[in-house]
Amino acid sequence: MRDFLLLRWTLRYRSIELFWLGFALVLSVAALTSVTFLADRLHQAFEKDARKLLAADLVIQSDQPLPEAFLSKATADGFRMARTVVFPTMAANGDKSKLVSLKAVTDTYPLRGEINLKSGKEPLELGKAWIDPALLASLQVNVGDRIELGEKSFEISDVIQRELDRGAGFMNFAPRIMIREEDLASTELVGLGSRVSYRLLIAAPNKVGLKEGVNQVAEFESWVKGQIQSQNLKGMRVENIDNGQPLMRKTLDRAEKFLSLVALLTAMVAAVGVALTSQRYAAKQSEVSAVWRCLGASQSQILWMHAEKFIVVAIIAGVVGVVIGWLSHTLLTTWVGGLILNDLPQTSFWPAIWGVFVSLSLFFGFSWPPLLALSKVSPIRALRKDYFVNSASVWQSALFGLVCFSSLLLWVSKDIKLAAIVLGSFIAASLIFLGLGYVLSQFIGKKMVGIQNLKLGMRFAGLKLLGAPFMTALQVASLGIALMSLLLLIVLRNDLLGAWQSSVPQNAPNRFLINIQTDQKDGVINALKAANESRPIDMYPMVRGRLIQINGKTVSSSDYEQENVQRLVDREFNLSYADEMPVHNRLVD
Repeated sequence: MRDFLLLRWTLRYRSIELFWLGFALVLSVAALTSVTFLADRLHQAFEKDARKLLAADLVIQSDQPLPEAFLSKATADGFRMARTVVFPTMAANGDKSKLVSLKAVTDTYPLRGEINLKSGKEPLELGKAWIDPALLASLQVNVGDRIELGEKSFEISDVIQRELDRGAGFMNFAPRIMIREEDLASTELVGLGSRVSYRLLIAAPNKVGLKEGVNQVAEFESWVKGQIQSQNLKGMRVENIDNGQPLMRKTLDRAEKFLSLVALLTAMVAAVGVALTSQRYAAKQSEVSAVWRCLGASQSQILWMHAEKFIVVAIIAGVVGVVIGWLSHTLLTTWVGGLILNDLPQTSFWPAIWGVFVSLSLFFGFSWPPLLALSKVSPIRALRKDYFVNSASVWQSALFGLVCFSSLLLWVSKDIKLAAIVLGSFIAASLIFLGLGYVLSQFIGKKMVGIQNLKLGMRFAGLKLLGAPFMTALQVASLGIALMSLLLLIVLRNDLLGAWQSSVPQNAPNRFLINIQTDQKDGVINALKAANESRPIDMYPMVRGRLIQINGKTVSSSDYEQENVQRLVDREFNLSYADEMPVHNRLVD
């Protein structure tokens, strides 16, 4: 009989708080899973096509032509090889010219994957070139026309649709032109100080098995690294399927982390809503729970009678949020179009599981303490009918929710320092809002009660403020955190663009002429003066250089642990020099 009455109470009660609880959870799960779905597909593409993104099993990249010993060793070990030479230069068609990224390749390129061409796969012949679609309009050319590269003209034989191993370096942002390596010398484009990247591509022989091929490549990689270290070869690095495309991987990781943290700010707003909703639900259900206690219900029965509804709502909200997140990421991939690969692999089940897990985590973190306090309500409340406020449950909810949210934040950011900064900022803001809410509720409450001519309803409101200052402060703090999160998203969005714009000085140049040869210098200066005599013309000589000492101490990449620093120490820089300091420069030290 008792269980039947409990069931009737449960079925009869339909709480609007459950709706808002579900809405808050759907919002947070949709925000997080939309990012997770996209990141999951991109990471799968990297793992699945790691060798295709390198066009090989192993790549040795250098600022200078590679030592013959590397080629001899690879040949002796039976590896398949290809070479590429990449550098920025100018392509011309009559009086039209365009900065391009020239890539000279051997006939064996690529070793893994393939280059997608508009007219289909065909070998790149001597004297011919493949170009990016953007160059068709820029140079006003079509397939079959000729373009000038240095001292030689090339016939356009096809259009590049996709080049998987292109990379994200600066020189690769310009439109690509691809020619045979044998044609490079005739262009006379490579000379002293040219910013050229030489790459040797290595792949295991086709006749060996996968495991044996992986072991052979690993042994060759170990030998190459030993040669680089023993001979102190500068400007040379080795890329494999694990660290290949480092710029692209780092960009993806940073984008995922940033978007996930933005989504987690949305989850913080949702968490505030979950906490307030749960507290209000507990307050409205205190009388019902007291009646159940009078009918003989145990604490565990009351707890699970309420918790079952919350768990069902959390699971449904998680599923709905996952569906919305999947639809959102699908619309995003369609909207960005060619900025990412349009044949990404299908997403795994992990983002869906993650979304439901987030929903349940927010439920247990911010709803469980109020429900636990609700199960311990005294039967005397059925007679007293006073407002249910359990200060212990409030603090328990805050601490328990903080632990759960901290765990989610650390998991998403994958950075203890970043998670600590974000979490510490929110804790500090919460304490400030709580203190201000408490002080203001007391001050306003006393003022309202002290005014004799004030309406009865307003005086009653003042008494409520004085009677429950902590609950008022909690509501003020919750609303303040939610508004702060929303405003932070808006400010962050505007600040990123504003910071970049403010870093650019007034009248900064937006066009640069590079690779001007000595015999072209006077002609360029005369042409610029004829176009605008009032503007000063700055011509800077450029030279390739490498950092070798700091304050008289020899610098080596082995002195540093971070990969970025090691790459900067080993690489060559474009440096400029002058006899006198430019007038618009200022010496500060």
